[in-house]
Amino acid sequence: MSGKPPARELTPEDKALIESHLRRHPPDPAKDQETRDARRRRGSLRKRVQRGGVEVDLVVDLHGLTADQAWERVMRAVRRARREHLELLKVITGKGLHASEDRPGVLAREIPARLRLDERVVEVIQGVRARDGGSGVWFVRIRG
Repeated sequence: MSGKPPARELTPEDKALIESHLRRHPPDPAKDQETRDARRRRGSLRKRVQRGGVEVDLVVDLHGLTADQAWERVMRAVRRARREHLELLKVITGKGLHASEDRPGVLAREIPARLRLDERVVEVIQGVRARDGGSGVWFVRIRG
């Protein structure tokens, strides 16, 4: 067994609603192809971060904030990104005051972990290049 519940049958009302929607908003194959092409050009965020070909739409600097203050600022940025149709955030957590090589700072641990649980977030990638901020920077792709 797959563990998924069986699909329910559509009622006549459901079918009528779907048909009505499709009459008012017919599928546009050209737009679908445009979307696929844009995704292909955009490529993987991880690869773009590694290559350095990342253009961010919004930068969020969390230096000097507590974990709660930082989370609130990040959530405001995510809401703004959704509202303004921005795709990519650069979140600067810094490495952390009491961080070590084997133990990142509080913000560098908590913020990415929380972001990964947010349904509005597609991908969270740690910076790799020193000139981008290295391990104290996170690139966050927001669901469009």
